[in-house]
Amino acid sequence: ILVSQVVAGGPADKAGLKGGNDPIHISKTIIYTGGDIITEIDGMKVGSMRAIRSALADKKEGQVIKVKVYRKGTYRTLKMNVKLKTS
Repeated sequence: ILVSQVVAGGPADKAGLKGGNDPIHISKTIIYTGGDIITEIDGMKVGSMRAIRSALADKKEGQVIKVKVYRKGTYRTLKMNVKLKTS
């Protein structure tokens, strides 16, 4: 899963996840490429948003998870606090 953008001050930013900086236009949408690629969450391989939702389904607010990312030719494991969506 490509990380296009990261919200400043959010859990992903605090964990060190990097968004892209190379914009491409698809229809009326801008996607920023060049960011991290999420490959695993707590050891579960993720290749779709559905898989990410599944990996996070039993997590609790504030729980620390391990997020494995591919960045510029190497894999890194980052620790991130879970923030549940409240809308």
